[in-house]
Amino acid sequence: MKQKKEQRQIELLKIPYNKIKLEDYNKDQITKDNDELLDYFNNNSASYMTNEERDISYILINKSDFRENFSPSENSLNEYYNNNKNLFVNPEERSFKQFNFKSKEEADEFKLSVSGKTNEEIIKYAEENNIIFNEFKNVDRNKVLEQLANAIFELDKGSVSDVVQTTLAYHIIILDEIFPEKELKFDEVKDEINNTLTNFELDNYFNELKSSLDQQILDGFSITEIADQNNLKLINKKKILNNTNEDDPTLSNVISFSFTQNKDFVSDLVDIDNDTSFIVNIDDIYPSKIESIDNIFDSVLNDFIFTKKTEQAENIFENNKEIFTNISKFYATNPENLNLSLKTNDELPISFKQKIFETDIDKVAFGSDENAIYFANIKSIKMPEEGENTSNINLIGDLKTAFGSEIIKTKEISFNDELINGLLSQYK
Repeated sequence: MKQKKEQRQIELLKIPYNKIKLEDYNKDQITKDNDELLDYFNNNSASYMTNEERDISYILINKSDFRENFSPSENSLNEYYNNNKNLFVNPEERSFKQFNFKSKEEADEFKLSVSGKTNEEIIKYAEENNIIFNEFKNVDRNKVLEQLANAIFELDKGSVSDVVQTTLAYHIIILDEIFPEKELKFDEVKDEINNTLTNFELDNYFNELKSSLDQQILDGFSITEIADQNNLKLINKKKILNNTNEDDPTLSNVISFSFTQNKDFVSDLVDIDNDTSFIVNIDDIYPSKIESIDNIFDSVLNDFIFTKKTEQAENIFENNKEIFTNISKFYATNPENLNLSLKTNDELPISFKQKIFETDIDKVAFGSDENAIYFANIKSIKMPEEGENTSNINLIGDLKTAFGSEIIKTKEISFNDELINGLLSQYK
């Protein structure tokens, strides 16, 4: 904990790799048959492997591909409508204004104040006294809290309710309009009926098809035979990679699964979701192998020289752990003076900063990343005073969280978001 609070004054050398020149390792003079380069390549061959590739064949079964085969006739739609008219009834709906109050006393006071007024006068009174209300159009009984529904659907048009208590607040309702239950016409529900009948037939077909495919796989059918017998399209992919970034998530699923399977083996039917499944066969596997240096010479050369520069820096550090000026002279670079703490936001590698805070005064710390090497000479260490307050504590977030949790525990939540938003507006 103390280390996080302490500060250190350092001299910093940052030497980018592209500024380091090695006389014996000039890029232009190193060829593919250089012995040192070849030794490096052979010792690090695991870093230069090709990716495994595979040839696959697969069948994609998508429910939507069969949808057009099950479109019902006009007569079927009419017959279904006439036999099931009770399903196509619009329930009674009502439009109303809802006044919300935090306490019964506020609701009772409002009720008393508007007694004898017309609905227009009640609205005017509410607006003049900054009493918030919400207006709802064409709401059926199932879209409001039960306590409110019992009041709203007992009112006559233009009537004002008594005070209604719910678990969220106290309410007074003005009923604006009543829309009686009505039977929907055929044209209004034709599309709904079409979808219902189509989905029923399609679901049955799709489930039977999947069962049939499962049985054919168990019976040892090849993937070609399965495709032919069921009039399904067989798709071939050559030399695919497992890390291919596919825009098509379905194909990505197929490829990812393919790299878990053995060669010449028809997979089980795999479900991606309720509407999409696939079967895959691995036709050929091209194992990972060491790349030819001819193909990756530039990459190997860059890595080789990078390693040599790092090794040189490590040797200089080992021989000058207490003589920072020698390091500065070798790289012909002037150091930068810095005051550091572990909390400081800077561009130094985290591991290097940690070494700085583990190194004694007048000693050198060394580190590196992919862009540069770093040397730091520790000049001084400042420890925090005993009892010094080094952080500000902010409890607001915790209090908000606790308060919110308590509300959730003690309130019942309605499924009607519109009504809830109306209620919550009272508490802003």
